[in-house]
Amino acid sequence: MKRSMIGVTGRRCARAGLLLNDGLVDADGLYDLIGSAVMFQWVKWEPIFKEFRVRYGLPDDYELFENLYHELLKVRRRAREWFIKIYTRVSSMVVGNNFRSSYMWPLITSLIGVLLLLTEEFGAWQDRNPFFGVTEGYVWIGSTKAAPWAQIVILILVAGLSFCAYAAWNGYRDPNKITHTMVQNAYRVALGVTVLTVIFGVAFAALVFDSDWWWLGGGFYGALGGGVLTAILYRRILQNS
Repeated sequence: MKRSMIGVTGRRCARAGLLLNDGLVDADGLYDLIGSAVMFQWVKWEPIFKEFRVRYGLPDDYELFENLYHELLKVRRRAREWFIKIYTRVSSMVVGNNFRSSYMWPLITSLIGVLLLLTEEFGAWQDRNPFFGVTEGYVWIGSTKAAPWAQIVILILVAGLSFCAYAAWNGYRDPNKITHTMVQNAYRVALGVTVLTVIFGVAFAALVFDSDWWWLGGGFYGALGGGVLTAILYRRILQNS
């Protein structure tokens, strides 16, 4: 039973190796699909395959399987090298210049808030009617069912977090060139974004409270989290400057 399983595994992996050698499949795609399983099987059965070659005088047996393993190993090593480069880069940004890196975090939090406001709904609701089915609406930057004032509020939130990101980018590029006044303004804007988000969220909840189902979406949580975290980070910068 074990011998049969080894033979089936070897033949299947040899077929995949043949496809790779003939250029019919890509090594990266093959690694994503069966990479871990193939590499595990080769490491597990390698002594048996090599003993099989010696005992039966077949030096090329399971060669396609072995070549497949080495090609997939190259893909894994490239992925690890890429991860190490990214990790080293981020570490140098964080540790290399502590005061400069302090501006990187409000840049990240404010940009995430902007991204969620632009791509996710601020809130949504649904009403179920036995005659007319389900009616629903989403409040986001491109919504046609939301009131114009709702889209204006979202644009204000996006503009506020964008200003916070702009100030953080200037501080990260050169902390000596960003003024204390700009940092204070960014802190106040972040606080304003937080307060406006809470007010808008409460107003939205009050308007749709009688709906069968309603929720606050990623836009709300992105703006709220972005505003709170950015305000805290700018507050720390002001305290350390």
